Amino acid sequence: KRQQAAALEQKAGALQGEIDRLSQELTAVLADLETARKSAAFLHDESTAELEKNIEQIDQTNIQVRANLSRQQAEEEAAHYRDQYDALTRELEEVRTARRELLEETGLTAHSLELVEVLSGKDQHYVYPNGDEVYNVDFVFFCRDWSGALQCQEGEVEELRFFPWDQLPADLSAPIRTRLAGWGGRPGAAFGKS
Repeated sequence: KRQQAAALEQKAGALQGEIDRLSQELTAVLADLETARKSAAFLHDESTAELEKNIEQIDQTNIQVRANLSRQQAEEEAAHYRDQYDALTRELEEVRTARRELLEETGLTAHSLELVEVLSGKDQHYVYPNGDEVYNVDFVFFCRDWSGALQCQEGEVEELRFFPWDQLPADLSAPIRTRLAGWGGRPGAAFGKS
């Protein structure tokens, strides 16, 4: 994904350079077109050689104008690649954050993560037993390849353990239990190492 993001960034930069070049060319073409229009007004006084020169300039201007019509297409393509790059950058940042949080809160190092779901909205509303009320935004990842030993982060985590799907603790909150039930059927989904 890093290579793809770098390639997209490079392509977006090249397209932006092309857009800038075409914009400058369009400005010159429009100036030439204005000159050609003024010249056309005085054609009746000019010689045949001068007329041929002006017609050639007009033809060249038309060719340049047609070429510049592709500028909009180039801009749209650059915007598309920029959007792809931005999406990959956001996903990469989400993975980095997930790895950091996993390490900080559990002592485990993730070697590969799969983004499963992003949860937000009214379904993520929760009132803790102490009365605190939150609307969570959760990025859910599956991690099947990790290393390290479980270590609780003091003040954040009371206890860490691995459980088989059919032996989850009874005191899980309702939102967590519902989400776990939905993910339990995914191929390869499991808590802990067998």
